[in-house]
Amino acid sequence: MSYVIVEDVAASWERYEQLAAPLREGTPAGLILHAAGRTDEGFRIVEVWESEDAWRRFADLLDHETPHVVRTLVPEHVVSTFEGGCVEGAVFLTVAWPLGTRPDPADMRWYVRDPEGTLASWGNETLGSLDTDATLPEGARNTGYRMSDLQLWFGHDARKAAYLVEENTVERWPRLTEPVGCQ
Repeated sequence: MSYVIVEDVAASWERYEQLAAPLREGTPAGLILHAAGRTDEGFRIVEVWESEDAWRRFADLLDHETPHVVRTLVPEHVVSTFEGGCVEGAVFLTVAWPLGTRPDPADMRWYVRDPEGTLASWGNETLGSLDTDATLPEGARNTGYRMSDLQLWFGHDARKAAYLVEENTVERWPRLTEPVGCQ
């Protein structure tokens, strides 16, 4: 049975061209159709595979043969993490938005891992709460951005949360309503 993938990726067209480079070397076994186009938030990929197994073999091959490609394509100014300093135990994730674009401080999205709830006690608002034992929502997409073994995913709630995945662990980091400055 054929397997169809429709994937919306919040990244630049240049990012798509880098990720699609292996397709220029030849059609992977089992791929019937690959089409991509720009969207308001990045790009959309539509693929038709002979079977889900054919797609998984190709996805596994990319993960094993080209992990360096993903890591080298993540400029620190586009996606970065840092410890909160004055917010004990907190880690912040900043993302240039739309993902993959040059950062504009007005468009940066801030997400936070604040297990102690320090920011809430200061009156800072987040869109939801930290979930250290989350499940990826249906339709969640791997952005292709990685920091070591940590993968950045977004669901349909990207305006509210980022998902950080490491092996079998998924954490949902809520988005801050505004950047944080130490008090």
